[in-house]
Amino acid sequence: MQKIIFLFLALSLLACQQDEADKPKVETRGTGAVGLNKAVLQAELLEVGPIKPVQYGFLWSTTNGVDVISAQGKVVVGESSEGELPFSYEVTNLSPGTDYFVRAFASTNGFTNIYYGEEIAFTTSLPADYVRTLVADELTNSTAKLNGELIDLNELTTAQYGFVWALTPFNSILQGNVVVTGTASTPLTYQSTLTSLQAQTTYYYRAFVSNEEATVVVYGDLLSFTTTN
Repeated sequence: MQKIIFLFLALSLLACQQDEADKPKVETRGTGAVGLNKAVLQAELLEVGPIKPVQYGFLWSTTNGVDVISAQGKVVVGESSEGELPFSYEVTNLSPGTDYFVRAFASTNGFTNIYYGEEIAFTTSLPADYVRTLVADELTNSTAKLNGELIDLNELTTAQYGFVWALTPFNSILQGNVVVTGTASTPLTYQSTLTSLQAQTTYYYRAFVSNEEATVVVYGDLLSFTTTN
């Protein structure tokens, strides 16, 4: 009786292993060359299973949990009867400054059976001419008025804008003091007055604009001003 039970368990385990091996496996590898409205999607078809050929490609959307039903974009890159096949695709016509979610897929029998890779996220960039840093004015020994301009929002429906400033030159929003002036959906000029500054001191500043989530930040030129005596 014990031998029969052991044999049954062994056969069941073997069947489970075979079922797992029978499924195509695909891995979402990442993205490259992300630009204003495009990105190169990368993946690999690891295994194909017994049903051949297997179609493979990508799904993408601006909301997470993307699948073949909810995807805003879908592309079949090709089909293969062999695994260990890297593949990529350049997706275009994306919106600048936008978060996207992508996953690779493999399918058999048309789209009867669909198998997904992991979902990953990327964010398209914003053009450098979104924002301009203007010359500071109304300087005193403890205050200064910073000026900036939103030039063209393009497809960015709502922009968060402001200034970053510091006592030393800097490159990113993480290296200075941040002043968020507001949000806008149309081009405009804007100002912000700094107070409690040190007399006869040079400060560095630059205007910035970002998407609402602040996942993408674009800067104007780095300028400076010196407070009076």
